[in-house]
Amino acid sequence: MYQTEIESKAQSIYIHLPFCKTKCPYCDFASFAKVSEWDLKRDYLDALLNEIKHKMNLVRLEKISTIFFGGGTPSVHSPEEIKAILQSIKKHSSFADDIEITMELNPGTVDKEKLQAFVDIGINRVSFGAQSFDEKLLEKLGRGHSLQDSFDTVEILQNLDLKSWSFDLIYGLPGQSLASWQDTVNQALSFEPKHISAYALSIETGTPYGDIYKNSLHPSLPQEDLLADMYLFANDKFAATGLQRYEISNWALAGHECRHNLCYWQAHEYLAFGLSAHGYIDSRRYSNTRDLRKYIETFQQDSQDFFYAADTLDLITPAEAEEEEFMLALRLNTGISRSSTLFSKLNQSKLQEFIEQSLCSEENGVVSLTAKGALLSNEIIFALMKT
Repeated sequence: MYQTEIESKAQSIYIHLPFCKTKCPYCDFASFAKVSEWDLKRDYLDALLNEIKHKMNLVRLEKISTIFFGGGTPSVHSPEEIKAILQSIKKHSSFADDIEITMELNPGTVDKEKLQAFVDIGINRVSFGAQSFDEKLLEKLGRGHSLQDSFDTVEILQNLDLKSWSFDLIYGLPGQSLASWQDTVNQALSFEPKHISAYALSIETGTPYGDIYKNSLHPSLPQEDLLADMYLFANDKFAATGLQRYEISNWALAGHECRHNLCYWQAHEYLAFGLSAHGYIDSRRYSNTRDLRKYIETFQQDSQDFFYAADTLDLITPAEAEEEEFMLALRLNTGISRSSTLFSKLNQSKLQEFIEQSLCSEENGVVSLTAKGALLSNEIIFALMKT
C-alpha cells in the first residue's frame, strides 16, 4: 500500500466529463453519445464526486490556480452539475483569487441563459470547439452543429464577463483546400478572439476515420506540403492580429495564454479526475480506466491509497523528469535559456545546423523553434537531445 497522505505543490486540476451530443468520427477520447451510455450519467457523476473526495482527502495541496473541464463535451451538463463538482473540490482546497476555470464548449449545446449560469458558478474561460467555418466540412466532421450555431454562440461569448475565450480549430481535414482553411482562419479572426488553438487532424485507429482513411497518407487528406502551408498561413495571420504563438499549436494575446495547459507544458504536477483522466503527482504519472462501467464500479469504493484504482502508474525518475522538461520546453516560445541547466543538454552542433536552416533561433540567450521548425518539432527536439 502507498503512503496515506501526499504533500504536493500541484495547483491544477483536470476534470473529464465524457458525455457528448454526438460522437465525432475522428475522436479517440473516452466519450459517449448513445442513449444507453447517457443513462449512466448520474452514476458517473456520483463516482466522480467520490473520486474527488477520496483522493483530495489523501493529498495536501497549495491553493488551486487552474481547473479545466474537458471531455467529451462538458457544456452538455447542467450548471448545477458543474457547480457540485466545483463545490466538492473547494471542500478540500482553497481557490486562488485569480483562479482560471476553463470549460470546453461546443456550439448547439448552450444558450444565453445556460452560458450565463456557467459564468455565475465560476467558469471564467471557455474553449470553444468551432473546428471549422466551412459548412460542408462540418458535416463531414459529424460535429452536430451548424455554422449558425457557431455564430450564435460567439455572439453570446462576446457579451459575457469572461476572463478569456478561445477557438479550437482543426486543419488537414478530408478534402480541405488551402482556400477553405484560409476562410476559416479569417472568419475566426473576425470575431477577435483572445486565444486560438489550431491542430492538424490526427487519424486514430479504432475510430470511424481510422477505418475509412487508415492513416495520414490517404489521398483524400491534405499532405505534408499543404499542411505546412496551412500552418504557416495561420501563424502569420494570427501574429498580424497580435495573437503570438506561445506553444506549437496555440496562439494568444499577451496575458491570455491558457494557464492550465502551461501547467502541462512546464512539467508541473496536477490532479486529474474522471474517466481516462491522466494525472501527475508525487513524481508519478497515473491514469484511470477508459471503461465507463468499470470506472463507476471502481469509485464506489474508498481506500487509503491514492493510487489504488490507477489503470496505469509510472514512477518518473529525476532523469526522466529532466528529459520531459527538455522536450516540453522546446514546444514553448519561452524555449531554453542559456542560464538554464537544460541548456547543457542541447546538442550544440545540431543546434547550429538548425539555426542555419531557420528551424531554430537564439535570441537574447533563449533557444526556441521557429514557425518553420514547429512543423518538424518532434524530429528537431529528438535530434537536439542526442549527444
